[in-house]
Amino acid sequence: MDGNSTAVLADAPALAPGLRSLIEAVDIAPDRLSARVGGRTVEVDSPRALWPALGTAMYEVFHSGHQHDPGMRPGMRDPGLERALTAGVPHRFTTALAKVHASEPDWVVELLDVRVKVPADRVVAVEGDGLAVVRADAIRPALSPGFFLCDGSAGTVLGAGPILRLYVHLADPVFTPPAWAGALTALEEAKVPYRAKAFSNPAGYPRRDAMVFYLEEQGWPALESLVTAVSAFPGRLEDTSRFARRVGPGLAVAWDPADDRPGMRRLSFGEHRARILAQGLLAGGDPAGAVAGAFAAAGIDPGEPFRNRTSPRLRIGGVPL
Repeated sequence: MDGNSTAVLADAPALAPGLRSLIEAVDIAPDRLSARVGGRTVEVDSPRALWPALGTAMYEVFHSGHQHDPGMRPGMRDPGLERALTAGVPHRFTTALAKVHASEPDWVVELLDVRVKVPADRVVAVEGDGLAVVRADAIRPALSPGFFLCDGSAGTVLGAGPILRLYVHLADPVFTPPAWAGALTALEEAKVPYRAKAFSNPAGYPRRDAMVFYLEEQGWPALESLVTAVSAFPGRLEDTSRFARRVGPGLAVAWDPADDRPGMRRLSFGEHRARILAQGLLAGGDPAGAVAGAFAAAGIDPGEPFRNRTSPRLRIGGVPL
């Protein structure tokens, strides 16, 4: 909301009440050189720099909930925590469809845009169009900065359709390995493709995305058993991302963004929602109307910001998602 700020939010019935409360928690200075997001102060050198800085602050305050520490490097890793997370992975390999660049004398395939050599015994099948099914390492400890990542033995999410994610808010890294192992066991028993990641820097706890699980359509039926499995372990804090849909204490779901505009394609859910909220607040005029318009233009349902306007409808425990 604008910094003078006795402005009253105009009526925008399509806007979720939770978004209205976020608008009221933001105060932007008239010169666009500073803002407050809850208790966080944001200061920049030029008005143009406020949009990304405001988006980052909103991501941390409204979404991940972790304490702001400018000295913490995003990619810091903890060997002990990674060993405990590795021990909780019930499988070694994931199945992947890869482009074949060579088959003699060694197999060279392309995985995640990187060419790698694979032993012949890991090539499960040769498909048409220069593709092969291979067994790749399931564990990727450094693929996503700050997170320990694992793909399911039945495969990973491929981005060919809508992706649903489950967030888990954990108070301390001591709670992560047992909850992680229990969640992966439930997913492996369901025999569905998935991707999972756990925050692997103890200094970054607590955070509302301490663990994140990604499911495409084939894996959606496993969501309820996944929630049940995670709920059996201690260490969850009550609150969740303000952009996501709460499904239990410390548990929330959201759909990956569906925004193909330049600069938006590679943003995570929390980054995307925070960036669009900042864009709406900086647009001027009626804050609620501007935010609702920015969300709609980004393909988001302003009444249910955890959803895109094209997201399918699911149910978990009788609750519609």
